[in-house]
Amino acid sequence: MRQHLSKVTASSVILAATTSASFVFYVKKGAVSTSQLAHIPSTSSSSQKASFTVENLLIPSMTSQSNVLFSSLTDLSRRSIRPLQSSFFDGPFFRSPSVPGSINDMVKTLRNRFNVGDYYVWLYKDASNQPTSWEKYTVTDVHDNGTVVIDMSTKFSDKDEFTTHHRMRVNLADNLKAVDCKDNWKLCGFEYKDCDDDGEDDAVETANWKQFGTGENVQAFEEKFDVFNMLRHHQGVTITEKKNRTVKMNGTGLRLIRTNRHGYTDAWYAPLEHGELSGVALLKEFKEHSFSLIESGINGSDPKLVNVNSEDYK
Repeated sequence: MRQHLSKVTASSVILAATTSASFVFYVKKGAVSTSQLAHIPSTSSSSQKASFTVENLLIPSMTSQSNVLFSSLTDLSRRSIRPLQSSFFDGPFFRSPSVPGSINDMVKTLRNRFNVGDYYVWLYKDASNQPTSWEKYTVTDVHDNGTVVIDMSTKFSDKDEFTTHHRMRVNLADNLKAVDCKDNWKLCGFEYKDCDDDGEDDAVETANWKQFGTGENVQAFEEKFDVFNMLRHHQGVTITEKKNRTVKMNGTGLRLIRTNRHGYTDAWYAPLEHGELSGVALLKEFKEHSFSLIESGINGSDPKLVNVNSEDYK
């Protein structure tokens, strides 16, 4: 689908890449032009859902027994099966959103993974392995309801400063409810930064955030984060590990995974056992370019450099 912007003004030329699978536009003072990239097909893999139903416990007919005995056995059976029901639904599986409190519990866990100030940097390279751009996602706000705000910034030289051009508002609960496919949820907001001067001679820029689209561009978030893989509950019958590969990260072999739910992104994510980077995209290879995670700053800790070698670890 061809995207259009009405008007954007800025004091300098900024290239803003909203996501690897969408579009690139060049912002110039007084005008804007769009450059459509080949869209990566968003083929949603339809996974079959397995269900678990506890049938009514059948008590054999006991015509020779009294009603009192029948009632006692029925009561005993109900009390006996309750722990089994609890064990299944609260075990190490991804619990259905219909289970009371499950989504809220998972959102509370995920909020520990999205703290204000947390950031990740991915390096993009072309087919000849030459750096082309650096993309940074920074958590700038977290709300009590589980909505996080993430600023998207880009630079084109290692010596340059990052320029923020977009931001997205993500409701983690909405993402968690979309167990079947990406089409079952939307971003709360996807905005671009419209920088305009205040009309004075000093040309002081004022930033205005303007909504772009209606939130369908969930790949901008899911291409970099797999929230289900940040939780132990994801290892159930609905979301399963589809593929895995082992690469070198900081000189050590690391298994990367791709689930049936996030298979459409073609990205490779750190597994649950990796801890603070679990569910974060470490690598993606396109036809003409690739990206890999090169730096992270999490929960106020010192920046950590990441070196991912895309060649399979032997």
